[in-house]
Amino acid sequence: SLLVLAVTGVAAALLLPPQLARAAGREVVASTLYVENLWLASRAVTYSASNDIASPVQHYWSLSTEEQFYAVWPALILLGAWLGRRWLRGRTNVAIGLVLGTLALASLVHSMTLTAADPAAAYFVTTTRVWEFAAGAMTSFFLSRWSPTRPFALVLRWGGLAAIVATAALISQATPFPGAVALAPVLGTAAVIVAGDTGRRDPLARLDALRPVQWLGDASYSVYLWHWPLIALVPFVTGHALD
Repeated sequence: SLLVLAVTGVAAALLLPPQLARAAGREVVASTLYVENLWLASRAVTYSASNDIASPVQHYWSLSTEEQFYAVWPALILLGAWLGRRWLRGRTNVAIGLVLGTLALASLVHSMTLTAADPAAAYFVTTTRVWEFAAGAMTSFFLSRWSPTRPFALVLRWGGLAAIVATAALISQATPFPGAVALAPVLGTAAVIVAGDTGRRDPLARLDALRPVQWLGDASYSVYLWHWPLIALVPFVTGHALD
């Protein structure tokens, strides 16, 4: 991620008009310090607005929320463990679940409220996204204690994929997001993860086994990092907008 920021910073300085190059430089610094999401929220940027001149590092907002989450989440786990030992007779897992579950629910309610009031800021601020990361953390915690039977796993896998596909097909830049709408992709993804390996007879399992799919899964983080600077900078090289 630091390599992408360095290359993008140099490319922006060489290719962009001076005003845009300076703005991109400030965002490279914000992204390096993992506060790009707060920078964008403070400037009321609308992430999906096609008429905005997007920063080449705008996509680092998600890495910023992630790192901010990682700075707080372990401390909350330790707090839950301490509460469990002190007040619940050593039932630390119960206490941790209550602490994290309460925080996740509060974040979801906050996400729905702020998305209705100020969707541009709600998209970027960490507090509206905590519940999404929490869903992933609690999915892992859940899987360490339970796994579904094969028939139920098939239902989870296909239902989860349907939710993900529906999200991609139905959500547009006019849809307030995240808010309650984000439940569909988050819970759909969690369902697919919980389902796990559903066996060779499942057509989705055969799809997952294809070499291009495996390669893209392995390279997905790098693809995410590199794709947006190219999309943002190529028009300044070619002289015309991308179709």
